[in-house]
Amino acid sequence: MRRTLFSLALVVSLSHFSGWPVTSVSSTDFPIGGKASPTPSQKDEHRLTLDELYTKTDSVKYRDFELRRLQKKIRPDVGGRLVEVSYAALQRRGKTIALFDGVHSGVGNATDFGLVEFTGNDERQFLISQTIPRGGRHWIVSVVPTYRVLFDSADFGVGREEIEVADVDEDGSYEILLPLTGFYALEHFALSDISLPEIIFKFDKVSGRYLPANHILRDYSLNGIERDIAGLKELQGEAKASRVLSIALRLIFAGKESDGWALFDKEYTIRNPIELKAKILRLLKSDPVYRMVYRN
Repeated sequence: MRRTLFSLALVVSLSHFSGWPVTSVSSTDFPIGGKASPTPSQKDEHRLTLDELYTKTDSVKYRDFELRRLQKKIRPDVGGRLVEVSYAALQRRGKTIALFDGVHSGVGNATDFGLVEFTGNDERQFLISQTIPRGGRHWIVSVVPTYRVLFDSADFGVGREEIEVADVDEDGSYEILLPLTGFYALEHFALSDISLPEIIFKFDKVSGRYLPANHILRDYSLNGIERDIAGLKELQGEAKASRVLSIALRLIFAGKESDGWALFDKEYTIRNPIELKAKILRLLKSDPVYRMVYRN
């Protein structure tokens, strides 16, 4: 699967654990379609390129750990044909610590990985990717001083094929940018028109994890939003409705919930606005990113 320079497909399968048991994750299905919120154009020079993220070899070593890409054949569909898929195994001194597997499709998958100094502490972390068309799960794993999962996109309901890595606030560590997929449940829109709010994850030194930070990095997450709001007057019907929702969600995830709903109430003028708002509120109530931003 070919990837563009700054849009980087990543997926991984794992679960949190302590100690060193072998770990794997079951298959996960991802919806197709949807529109991601426009990525802010500022500070593109601080984004990592594909060559800076991924190794071209089938293994990569760091300290006494080795991450290997392996192959196997599976039947994604019961009674279907065998399909060759790739996966990754993290080993320490020859002993398997974790298996990165579980994201498959009838056309196979892609597994990529590399070493990047994400957190700016002079140590590198493993970035592991297992992808399918329009689907993905993303992990950042540290092995110093011990094995730790710094980021799992499944914890926050984010991630398709694309991920972006950038030092948004120029503090020497990299942020992760991924689309939120929870609004596929909104049947008010065609899948191609559903909003995919971009969520920024910043490394939090206290918790040792990557956490949502749109509300912290507002200069970035809301860059150009005044222009986008002004542009609503040029739109009509479904196109306007989709854009209104996208902008409202950007405001909400940036910690400006009252502003987001004020925009929605004013500008969403087509069918069933009350019903749609109620459904969005229900989705937000259970959304882990929203709950963390507003500490619900």
